[in-house]
Amino acid sequence: MRHFGTVRSFDATTGRGSIRSGGPGRFIGFQKGAALWQRSLDPVFGQRLSYEVALTDSGPRAVKLRNVYERDWSAWAGFTANDRKEPR
Repeated sequence: MRHFGTVRSFDATTGRGSIRSGGPGRFIGFQKGAALWQRSLDPVFGQRLSYEVALTDSGPRAVKLRNVYERDWSAWAGFTANDRKEPR
């Protein structure tokens, strides 16, 4: 099942980041290797992604990350304009 979210953080040194998924306070981790786009490009804050969830020993992880384009993203009912703002 595909899920949708936005990149909340990404550390280029470790290659790990988190995605804000669904409601407030819901985050899921990912590794850069899970991206299905040109891996020389790092994910950036606010980038919209779709992903699948894999259960690992350390908990759920986002895998098979893909870019989501505006026309596809608007179909996700949980999206609001505030999702694009950087946290304080």
